[in-house]
Amino acid sequence: MNAVEIEQAITDPRLSEQQRVKQQDATEPFFITEEIEAVMLAAGYEFEPPPIACTGRLRDVLERMGDTELALQLGEIADQERVRRQASCLSGG
Repeated sequence: MNAVEIEQAITDPRLSEQQRVKQQDATEPFFITEEIEAVMLAAGYEFEPPPIACTGRLRDVLERMGDTELALQLGEIADQERVRRQASCLSGG
């Protein structure tokens, strides 16, 4: 979606808020440039920071988890942590 399409989607009075969000979600993700931000702000869009700031590394977070909790995690880093723990148990550490 280019800046003109975003402006039209945001300001079209015939569309409900739900339709605008659905129209925007149907497109590829994009970075909000200063130009697009200005259009969105002019249309009344409010930017809010994410509710939770992530300051830790996933590897460190997984390392602090118990085995049961770690077993529920998906992904390559979780797999690596499971292998590390298994190797540590086998080596007696």
